[in-house]
Amino acid sequence: MNNSLNLPVIKKTNNEIKKVTKNLVPAFKSNPKKEIELILNSKTENLKEQFSEFKKGSLDLVLIGDLTGSMTHYHDVLKKEFTNLSHELFNLIPDLQIGVIFYIDHGKNDPYLTTVHQLSSDVQSIESFIRRTPTGTGEDVKEAVEDALNDALELNWRPKVNRSIVLFGDASGKEPSECPKQLSYFEITKSLYEKKVTINSVFCRRGYSANLLQSLEPVEIGNFSKKFEYPNHPNFFSWLANVTGGLIIGIDEISDLLEIIKASAAKDAGMMDEYESSMKKKSNPKKLELIEISKKASARKSLANKKTLRLE
Repeated sequence: MNNSLNLPVIKKTNNEIKKVTKNLVPAFKSNPKKEIELILNSKTENLKEQFSEFKKGSLDLVLIGDLTGSMTHYHDVLKKEFTNLSHELFNLIPDLQIGVIFYIDHGKNDPYLTTVHQLSSDVQSIESFIRRTPTGTGEDVKEAVEDALNDALELNWRPKVNRSIVLFGDASGKEPSECPKQLSYFEITKSLYEKKVTINSVFCRRGYSANLLQSLEPVEIGNFSKKFEYPNHPNFFSWLANVTGGLIIGIDEISDLLEIIKASAAKDAGMMDEYESSMKKKSNPKKLELIEISKKASARKSLANKKTLRLE
């Protein structure tokens, strides 16, 4: 006897119609409807695992900062305000860890190349790390951004948690031929994106609007098909953010860095509504503008995720 899901094939031979049974569809062992649902659900879950956002309210946040001479005042702001900043972040984001990477350059007289504090919820330990880390001078115009990004690859990222970097600096990284370790920021950024890390860039020079910075390198999220090399400083920060789905923003006042970190963290943790609600109470035009920039970046990332799902 044929299995219940074997389908008949109709053949016409010498003007006679005959029915031939072939095993075109294998029979299910148990409940066919249930097994089909299991297959479809498995496929859906695999897609969600690969491309969808992780749990709202969870975040591994890494601050990556240039501590060469021109960036000393940004370090001072972090040393002074990190405790308050962290308390606000932990109140906003229920499941949060923070890591810090500082970088200088390959200069002979600098105290370090990069220095790292792993992701942690120990605010006192992170604050102590920020306070005791010295600044440097830097060897030349470009800095060791590629070394810091490479360190980020090896951090203790948690599984199934949103991952975010806030990078602040005023100079681009080095090309592989300029880096003593021959590191490629292009390949490292691609690897970070594949690890589902979003890079938010803060270009620490005045006179650059968010719209201008985003327009400098309007690459699609996740598009690493074209090699990116030898950029100008603002273009470097624009590309890092645009290709990973982050926000790119300039800075007018040094203290603006703190609010940019909060907005970036809220965006990447899926907590923009809560952040927006708290900011609108203050009616600060600059902060309201930051909300709009963050929401646009979030919408762009969500659109890219949906496009990827459709392609699958």
